Amino acid sequence: MISIKDYAASHGVSYEAVRRQIARYSGREMDGFRISDHIIKVNRTQYLDDEATAFLDARRVQNPVVVQQEQRDETIERLRAEVDRLQKRLIAAQDEYRVLLQDKHEIELREQKLLVDKDAIDGIKAAAEEAIARAEKSEEARHLAEEAAKAAQEEAERVRKAAEEASASAAEAQERISKMESAGLMARIFRNW
Repeated sequence: MISIKDYAASHGVSYEAVRRQIARYSGREMDGFRISDHIIKVNRTQYLDDEATAFLDARRVQNPVVVQQEQRDETIERLRAEVDRLQKRLIAAQDEYRVLLQDKHEIELREQKLLVDKDAIDGIKAAAEEAIARAEKSEEARHLAEEAAKAAQEEAERVRKAAEEASASAAEAQERISKMESAGLMARIFRNW
C-alpha cells in the first residue's frame, strides 16, 4: 500500500498528474480491472494497493505524463523568500548605519560647542587670575576675585565633565561606526560587528 502522494514522488511526477490519471480510469473497467476497487481511503488520504500501482505503471509507460519539478520550484520559492528576508535585514542594517552616522554628527557638533565653552572658560580663568592679581592690592577686591575664581572653577569643572562625557560618547560612536564600516556585507546583515 502506498499513498498517491508517495507514488507520485517515487515516479517523479506531480500529485495532480497521478490524480488525473486515476480519475481517467476510475469510471471504467479495462481488461477486467477496475482501479476504483483497488483504492482504499483512510481519513482523507487515498492509498493504492500493489495491483493499482502496477496498473498505473503499465498505463504510464503507454501514456507518459509531463514531469513537473515541484521540488525545484519549492526550492526556488524558499530561496526567494530567503533573499527577501536578507534584503530586509540589509536595509535595516543600512538604516541603523545612517542613524549612527547622524548620532556621530550630532556628537561632533556638541563637542565643537564644548570646545567653544572651554575657550570661554579659559578666558574666564585668565580674567579671574588677573582679578586675583589686582585684588592683592585691595582686600575687598581680593574677596570679589576669590568668589569669581571659585565660580569660574566650578563652571570649568562642570564644563570639563561635560566635555569628557561628550568625548567618551563620540569615541564610542566612532568605534561603532568604524566596526560597522570595516565589517563585511554578511557581518552587516547579521550585525556581527
